[in-house]
Amino acid sequence: MDVGEWPTPRAPAADFTVGGRRYGVYAHDWRAMPPQAWLELLAARETAAAPLAVEPLQPAGTQERAAELLNLPMNTYRRHLAAGIGRLTSVLWRAELDARNRGANA
Repeated sequence: MDVGEWPTPRAPAADFTVGGRRYGVYAHDWRAMPPQAWLELLAARETAAAPLAVEPLQPAGTQERAAELLNLPMNTYRRHLAAGIGRLTSVLWRAELDARNRGANA
């Protein structure tokens, strides 16, 4: 898929700069493309595999079943799961610290 086909348009008016580095912003209208359709598009784009099974959207029941649905060996599934949990924990912790800092500066 080339950039012209990417379903998330740029929102240049929302771009911002942090520490002298410019960051671009993209926007997604979840009404136009709901989460399951978005995940299927990402799965097709990145792996050309079956639609991505995600616990809240398509419960697998067990990690073994999730790995099977994703067509992944169990070790690979666990590695990706651990990395995803680590990233999510980092994002949530950063949000918590930012909220505390905003509260302390108010």
